[in-house]
Amino acid sequence: MKKILFISSLVLIFIAQSKAYFINGKYFTLEKCEYGNLGYEYGNVGYYKSSDGERAKVFFGTSWCEY
Repeated sequence: MKKILFISSLVLIFIAQSKAYFINGKYFTLEKCEYGNLGYEYGNVGYYKSSDGERAKVFFGTSWCEY
């Protein structure tokens, strides 16, 4: 039973890390990706949130947002 819990927790940690985006020394997870503007440019904008609640926006232009 302990092995199953240990392995499942490792899998969950790996999944959480694989869907993270590294910004300014912190890991952020993607909340949403939508078409909008950032400044005067229009395109895809990713909205990210860190584990401590900090938020960030990243402009991707014609590319889709990265995890």
